[in-house]
Amino acid sequence: MRILTYKDFDMRLKLILYLQIFGLILLLLIPLTFILRFGYEISNISSSIKGIQTTQEKAIETIKSDALSDIQIMAGQEIYVPAYASLQSYENRKELTFSITLSIRNTDPVHPIIITLIDFYNSEGNKFKPFIGEPLTIKPMATNDFYLSKSANFGGSGANFYVKWVADTLVNEPVIEAIMLGAAPHGYSIVSPGRVVKNISP
Repeated sequence: MRILTYKDFDMRLKLILYLQIFGLILLLLIPLTFILRFGYEISNISSSIKGIQTTQEKAIETIKSDALSDIQIMAGQEIYVPAYASLQSYENRKELTFSITLSIRNTDPVHPIIITLIDFYNSEGNKFKPFIGEPLTIKPMATNDFYLSKSANFGGSGANFYVKWVADTLVNEPVIEAIMLGAAPHGYSIVSPGRVVKNISP
């Protein structure tokens, strides 16, 4: 049987110390790697969001109301879009409230459309507010959204948008719809397409 010398004992202590230091380094590197990777992902997401916002800002242009009279209108529509700011839950008799997004999509790949009016009404037919002060142009294949938060507390189950659009040439009809989102834990969502109530012709 071999007897451990002081030198052997000292080497074993050093080995244990090195292993402990190596383990400590690993414990520090793992969370650091996660933090760096998470920060990189957040940076990418922020850049993407900024890109989306910039793209949407470039997708629309406002024009003066008096300039609209100089445009020869060749096509247009008045659209009624049902929306649901709140609904009654018959299971527990609670009121479910929703945030509302009005989405206007120009489906024409060549020509812009001009939005001249966006109004929002509640169930009693009272107007909440106009969403645009001046007519705005939505570029070909672009989309613009208008958001109404739940905190507005206006609308009810019979809420609706009234939208008017025109164009200086024949274009594809835009897709206009309201998207309602409820809060957790249920996360209800409703999509409500607009209905044409009047066609505008030259």
